[in-house]
Amino acid sequence: MVPQQPSRKRARERRPHAIKQPGSIETVPAAAIELLETSPRRDVIVLLLVTLALLVPFAGKAVHIDDPLFLWAAEHIETHPLDFYGFSVNWYYTSQPMWETTKNPPLACYYLAAVARLTGWSEVPLHLAMLLPTLAAVLGAYAVATRFCRAALLATFIFLATPAMLVSATTLMCDVMMLAFWCWAIFFWTRGIDQWRQRDLAVAALLAALAPLTKYFAVSLLPLMVVYAWAARGKARQWLPWLLPPLVMLIAYNAATASMYGRGLLLEAINYATEFSSSNQQGGHLNPIDKGLMGLVFTGGCLATAGLVMLPLWTRRAWFVSLMLLALPAVAMLNTGQLAGFSIRADGQLRWGFVFQALLLVLVGGQLFAVAIGDLARSRSAASLLLVLWMLGTFVFAAFINWSVNARSLLPAAPVAALLVVRWLESTRSSAIRGPRMWTAVPLAVGLAIALAVAGADLRMANATRQATVQLAEQYGAERDHLWSRGHWGFQYYMEREGFRTLDFARDHIKAGDLLVVGTNQDADRFPESTVTQEKTLNFPSGRWVATMCKQKGAGFYSDQFGPLPFYFGLVPAEQFVVSRARRSINFNVLEPKKP
Repeated sequence: MVPQQPSRKRARERRPHAIKQPGSIETVPAAAIELLETSPRRDVIVLLLVTLALLVPFAGKAVHIDDPLFLWAAEHIETHPLDFYGFSVNWYYTSQPMWETTKNPPLACYYLAAVARLTGWSEVPLHLAMLLPTLAAVLGAYAVATRFCRAALLATFIFLATPAMLVSATTLMCDVMMLAFWCWAIFFWTRGIDQWRQRDLAVAALLAALAPLTKYFAVSLLPLMVVYAWAARGKARQWLPWLLPPLVMLIAYNAATASMYGRGLLLEAINYATEFSSSNQQGGHLNPIDKGLMGLVFTGGCLATAGLVMLPLWTRRAWFVSLMLLALPAVAMLNTGQLAGFSIRADGQLRWGFVFQALLLVLVGGQLFAVAIGDLARSRSAASLLLVLWMLGTFVFAAFINWSVNARSLLPAAPVAALLVVRWLESTRSSAIRGPRMWTAVPLAVGLAIALAVAGADLRMANATRQATVQLAEQYGAERDHLWSRGHWGFQYYMEREGFRTLDFARDHIKAGDLLVVGTNQDADRFPESTVTQEKTLNFPSGRWVATMCKQKGAGFYSDQFGPLPFYFGLVPAEQFVVSRARRSINFNVLEPKKP
């Protein structure tokens, strides 16, 4: 679906921040925009080709992180389509009902089940099928950008090149699909309100209902739609009825799941997010200052490309103020030797590489919020209010409300961050720079290179796990009935697919001579040395110079419990899998389910 190109007259009326004033020097962004201003049809073709070129090479990526939860639910839906979570899974080291384990709605699982019915369960066709929601998200971001800035293609390129988007698009999880519904709902709602098109409002209402059934965070779409409609049109009685169907659908979903599983899953997910809010590696809950600082670090990393595009155009004053403000977290880190509970020392020495990366990401994250606030102060329009609340609301949820700070929670901010940066570029004049195209293209290319490096490291980490399970099956396949695995994520998925059992602490008993395998970077701890004898350690190189999930380096792309950086650049240890043999029988006490 290609959004209509607004007329030049309407575009000038809607955008108080003109690109060029009579008699003024041409702005830096305007020259770059000339290169990118083409017809909508050509824009769509370019975006489709670029997206496919970036993501098709990742089609063979192994099942990773929470992918197994979506695949197991999809497999169950194939045979029990009306009872999507009516089975048990050992995810937190003891068997639990699936509805209690997962904290995501089932729409993405239904999509995977439909695809697998046609193609089977191998990774390549599933990843290729997930390109459809990704393409929809990219085009949705472009459609939103056409409403609020002139260089919509540039804004979409920035969004696509962020690490949060590029890595999330290589998974089988629900995040990108939710973002596709989100962006198109915003597009149709804002166009429907501005032009008073009832059909657009109806489409927006439908998409706003589907988005929370893909990921619960999309419930926040409804207040954003209310704010925009009230600021742009007022008269709630005209547009408020259109928001009742998605609200009724969410209430019905919560009631239906309460009837099926004893608890309404929408409210259950909200309680879970707040109950297990961000904590450090030692398990202690973080204070609001630490949470906010870590949220800035993750924002700067996950949305790095948007921030990098701005850096060359900063004034001396902006650099001076930013560096002065950056001194506060720098002094705090050096005095305490910690960042959000994570030690920045190794062997008694400060890890200067870690410190530098953390402060750089704080700088980038902080400037994105400065741009958002500046946009509202400059425009004071319904559009600015919508964009700023979209950005800040996502940050507040990810940093202060959700169970952990992670890139997946910040993904909804990626398209709006790119859009706000382009709006800032369009309002900035600079007579000092003579090569404007270079000043936008070079940082965009650097940001894309960072995102590709992070996505490549995540790919290698996932594939290392798959390789490890294949090797374990070759070496210990004859002892399947006496080998227990303790790990998580893709490691658990592939071990179970090879016929090995995942240790259930509440039910299983280890006998003397049994083998135990632990993936040491798979959210698992080793067994006490007094109970086992280590036989072998398998090492598989993963990111080499980039890490997305590594406790040793403080990288926690999918959860800050692994570290306060979304990714780490530097020497990275190999993925390690330890095989041990039990010296004696081991009986585990009944444990509470392990929580993140």
